[in-house]
Amino acid sequence: MRLVVRTRPEGPRRHFARLPEVVRARFDVAQAHNHRVCYTTTTDRLRRRFPFLESLKLKGKPRAAMFNLIPDDWGGYVTPWVREIAENFDCLRSLHFRRMIVRDSDLEVFELDESAKKQLRTLFLEESAIIERDGEWLHEIAMNNSVLETLNFYMTDLVQTRNVIGDTGLEVLAQSCKKLKRLRIERGADEQGMGDEEGAVSHRGLTALAQGCLELEYIAIYVSDITNASLESIGTYSKNLCDFRLKICTLSPTGGLTDVGLGYIGRYSPHVRWMLLGYVGGSDTGLLEFSKGCPSLQKLEMRGCCFSERALAHAALQLPSLRYLWVQGYKASSQSGRDLLAMARPFWNRANSRETSHYD
Repeated sequence: MRLVVRTRPEGPRRHFARLPEVVRARFDVAQAHNHRVCYTTTTDRLRRRFPFLESLKLKGKPRAAMFNLIPDDWGGYVTPWVREIAENFDCLRSLHFRRMIVRDSDLEVFELDESAKKQLRTLFLEESAIIERDGEWLHEIAMNNSVLETLNFYMTDLVQTRNVIGDTGLEVLAQSCKKLKRLRIERGADEQGMGDEEGAVSHRGLTALAQGCLELEYIAIYVSDITNASLESIGTYSKNLCDFRLKICTLSPTGGLTDVGLGYIGRYSPHVRWMLLGYVGGSDTGLLEFSKGCPSLQKLEMRGCCFSERALAHAALQLPSLRYLWVQGYKASSQSGRDLLAMARPFWNRANSRETSHYD
């Protein structure tokens, strides 16, 4: 069973046609999908409606791409947008690419375009993939764009590795990289036959990381073993953490994280706005304890959990900032989702779809 709850869209789609082109100074475009034409708007339409745009933010691949759940050919290339920007948006001062694919040739446009040299003050390449040949684009931008004030491409703060780094590797990382802000550790496809238990990440490495890298803002990590104490360390030391993704390598229907651990996550996550939980908790108690915290949580996704519909509804009402809830594989009742009606809000849309699950 899959449950999706989403607030009704406001802003661009509803009021897009009503806004005078001289009024709109900032615009966000989500899901810039190149190959299957899935834009929320098009380059041509944006140019015609808002020719004097000063700030533009483009969002490409969804967050699932962080876990390699999105095909490589999905799209998200900035090329058509860069061409339109260079040719027509003379007033643009701020440009923000998020989870998109950027090539050397795209960035060279900003070296050659005269309006970009004179106007562009902010360039963000947040969580984007930079495909470069020689890295000369960075030097050229610095030499030619004299008014540029902010250049952020995140690659200096991102460490990406397979989880064969192990606890020893994380301990070295914690000792050597005190300023580390973003860490992503993936489970490699070639790990299954390695038989190297020393290469796995456990609560030991996670605790060392929390105590050594106090400026961490983002963690995405696969672990072979976890304890409540290590989660408490994350909450105690990682005061800047706003995005925490934890995946247990060996899955079981009852979960690798206990109800007590879920309670710790809720208690020590005052600033977390988005969270994905998979195969966690042992009963409804864990979810209810979790929902007593997380005052800033806006988006919650859960997979393969043992929670009942009544507990899901209660948790949704407990979380004051929640705007989006996605659940796959919960304990569906025999009353066709009747217990979920308790969390119904006038501004929420709800969708149910049947799927094979451990708890159906």
